[in-house]
Parts: sequence; C-alpha cells; structure tokens
Amino acid sequence: MQPLRLNFLKNDKFAKDSIILFIGLFVAHLLTFLFQVIMGRTLISDEYAILITLLSILNIFVIPIGVIATTINRYSSLLIQQNRKGDIKRLLNYWLKRMLILGFFLSIILCLFSESIANFFHLDRQTPIYIFAIIVIGLFLRPIIDGILMGMQTFYYWSLINILGWLIRFIVGAFLVIYISSFAGWGLLSHGIGFYGAITLGMGLIFKKLYNHNQTNTPLPNMNNYVLVTFFILLGYSIILSADVILVKHLFPSSAGDFSYASVLAKMIFFISQPFTIAMFPKVVSEKNETSFHFKLYLKTLLIILFVTIFTATIFIFLSYFFFDIIYGISKPSFELIGWAHTLAWCMIPLSLLNTSIYYNLALNNFRINFVVILFGILYLLLAFISITEVDGLLSILFLISIVSFFFIFINNFIGFLRINKGSQS
Repeated sequence: MQPLRLNFLKNDKFAKDSIILFIGLFVAHLLTFLFQVIMGRTLISDEYAILITLLSILNIFVIPIGVIATTINRYSSLLIQQNRKGDIKRLLNYWLKRMLILGFFLSIILCLFSESIANFFHLDRQTPIYIFAIIVIGLFLRPIIDGILMGMQTFYYWSLINILGWLIRFIVGAFLVIYISSFAGWGLLSHGIGFYGAITLGMGLIFKKLYNHNQTNTPLPNMNNYVLVTFFILLGYSIILSADVILVKHLFPSSAGDFSYASVLAKMIFFISQPFTIAMFPKVVSEKNETSFHFKLYLKTLLIILFVTIFTATIFIFLSYFFFDIIYGISKPSFELIGWAHTLAWCMIPLSLLNTSIYYNLALNNFRINFVVILFGILYLLLAFISITEVDGLLSILFLISIVSFFFIFINNFIGFLRINKGSQS
C-alpha cells in the first residue's frame, strides 16, 4: 500500500477548485474595493462609520447563520455520496420554509426596536435600521444557496453569483450615493439589492443543475444537532472576527470613523484566504472516517493560508499610506489610523488560520474542541467592556485571543493526527 501523499500542485481537482474560487473571490473583492472607494470618498466620516457598523452587524449574523450553509454543504455532499442527488431539492425546500419564517420574525423584531438600536449606536435616525431589517430576510436565505452550490462542488456557479451580487451592489450603490444623496442608507440599500440579486440567480442555477435528477422517499438525515452546535461555534467566531467595529462604535464613538477605514482595508487580507478553506471543506466531508489524509489536507491548507496572509499583510503594511489615499482620499492619515490598520493586518493572520481550523473540525463532526471558540468569544467581549480604555488595547486583546484559540485547536488536531497515524501503523 502506497503512503498517502498530498501535493496541491498535482491534485488537479483541488487545484482547479481553488483557482476557480480564488478568481471568483478576487473579482468580488475587486468590486468590494471599488464600492469602498465610492462610499469612502462620497460619504462623510460619520456616515461611513454608520454604514460600516451596520455591515459589521450583518457580518456578525452572516457567520453563525452560515451554519445553515455549512450544514447544507455537508449533507448535500453526503447525499451525492449516497447517489441521492435529486434529494437535494427536498433539502432546499426543507430549509427555505424554515429560514423564511425566521427571517421575517427577526425583521419584525428589528423594526419594533429600531429606536433603541439606533440609540445604542448613536444614530440620529432609524431609516438605516429599517433597510437593515429588509436585508435580514435575504440574509437567512443566502446560506441555503451557498450551501447547496458548495456541497455539489459547483464552485463556478458559486463564484458567479458572488460576482453578480457585488457588481449590482457597486453599480447601484455608486448611482445612489452620487446622484441621489450621500447618506449611509443608500449604500446599505444597494448592499441589499445585490444580496437579493445573487439569491435569485443562485436559485435558478440550482434548479438547472438538479432538473434531471429524481427525488427518493428515503428520509433526509437528521441535521438538528449539527445545526444547533455549529451555530454557537460560528457565533463565537463571528464575535472574534467582526465585533471590533461595533465595539469601537459603542465604546469609542469619536474614533469610529477612522477605525472603520482601517478595519475594512485590513479585513481584505482575511477574505483572500477564504477560497482554500471553502475548497477544503467538502473534500474532507467526502471521506466517511477521519484519516491521516484529512490532517495532511488541513495542514497543507494552513501552510498556504499562512503564506498568503503574511505576504498580503506585509504588502498592505508597506503600502498602507497609498491605500488610504487611493481609496478614501486620505493623503495624510493620522498616526492612530495607520497603527490600527497595521495591527489589524497582523490580526488577520491567526484569524484566517482559526477559520480554517474551525471548518476542518466541523467537516469531521469534531465539535468538542471548537467550543473553545465560544469561550474565547465571550472572553473577548468581557475584556472589551470591563478592562479596555482605548482602541489599541482592544486590538491587542483581539490578536491575543485569535492566536491563542488557533494554537489551542491546532494542537488538539495534531494530537488527533498522531493518534490516528499510530493506530494505522500498529
């Protein structure tokens, strides 16, 4: 029996999928870059801070709600493995009904408490909250589309709907803030329109892909436990990744404008690493039992992400003055703004590695170790509200929390690999 080997350059399927995802996300991030140029240059600092704060809240929701995408991704892969591709349509209908109800319910709650929410974030009007409430419905639907497309490993389609969504957001957003009025609500509205455009196209592509596949009468797998546990794990991670702007807006409102500029730019580093984690997940799921192959795939993915994030962070730090000038028109950024951007850039490295580690364990149903993320997310919030007196302190805590939680999970995964490897040799 030949030893298991993994070489990303020779693994045609993985390499092809990663390249497709990388190109798709690169184009989407380029459109995001152009969107930020328009918003950053058109909106005044306070309006831009409002927009980024609300988009950060969306990101807080996106990751835990992404548990649905993760679940559907996993169980779509399992259905294909069982030659039940037609049953993916049943999976789609099952989740659409439930997520629509949840989306409408949360949307109504947000509208009812819009005044309190606006006061918490020091907003002088409630209109952005109402727009946010409309987007939330789509927020509950999008993970279903993403999960099915990724589970079927149709990464070309997934990339296509991402590009379309961001293209719509950029075009509509530019028109609204330039020709209608320079208020944060218009930028948020364009985000929602792009969101629903991507959902519509995704639905069409899924039905096209599954049109000739028949459903069976075999019951769908029980997904409830997986959903519940994964939701809390991803909620903890989303707090660590995305709560910085929200915390600064609430705790240090006078710094929120500049901090929003730094946070948006630095997080581009995190998004560049995503294609490799996305490509890894269904390939780990496709194996029934955990083997040394899984860990080698995970380790290789980590090494690629480590290289990519260090490389992009270094470029970002050297060119940060240029980026602030070209994107936001800030020719002379303050010392604090540059310092925040550089610190956040370094934070994105362990955060990207932590993201991959979490999804590796979710693919293998290894939930127990991932609960560490929940504890660290709670610790992050407690330290922010109890002991942090300045933005620099908050970022120091963020870096420490992200790197410790990553190493905690990685060491556990490595010990598991040694145990499996030892068992296979005995």
